[in-house]
Amino acid sequence: MKDKIKISEIFYSIQGEGINAGIPSVFIRFFGCNLQCHFCDTKYAWNPTDTTYQELSTKEVVNKIMQFPLAKNLIFTGGEPALFQTAIRKIFKHLPKNQSFTLELETNGSIEIEDDFWDTINISPKLKNAGNLPYKIHAFDPNLTSKTWWKFVVEDKSDIPEILALQKKLTIPCSRILLMPLAKTKKEIEKNSPQIIEICKKFGFRFCPRLHIFVYSDKKAV
Repeated sequence: MKDKIKISEIFYSIQGEGINAGIPSVFIRFFGCNLQCHFCDTKYAWNPTDTTYQELSTKEVVNKIMQFPLAKNLIFTGGEPALFQTAIRKIFKHLPKNQSFTLELETNGSIEIEDDFWDTINISPKLKNAGNLPYKIHAFDPNLTSKTWWKFVVEDKSDIPEILALQKKLTIPCSRILLMPLAKTKKEIEKNSPQIIEICKKFGFRFCPRLHIFVYSDKKAV
């Protein structure tokens, strides 16, 4: 449909990951991704056989966002939202100008970010443990450095050399690297978190809790 945006879901919750974990937020989840991670906890947001997405106009997306007046942090996620930057730009332009929103992007790092209106850019490069073919991590605009945080889903210590190599290549400060335990359920979070915390202590990285999984396990729209 012309001028329609494929949206998997729009919902109100707290940010479960990253530097802004715990902040009440509206999530705008786009449908579609350029990767297919085997451990993805939102496969419904990119699986071609899934037809639960909606095709919404820019105005309809904004209207849904405004149904949650207490949430001023907007998280654009997916799937891979960087595939839909033209649509995001239209949504941004139609947000009420008399309200102060912060804008947060979740991306796998494979696509150039074209706009500088983001307050937080969460880059989550997929390691070999995700099961994708190797892909190039985009070198982000230096002007966005202060807004970028790098999140890695870690299975165990065997993933660390890959992270260290990328850190060296892109000159990422340890303070901006966050490690998240590989998990889809509360039980897996509880099991895998201790070893990831020890790795963070060893290398000076930040441990990243996955609050939504710990509280809601694998439920949708939370």
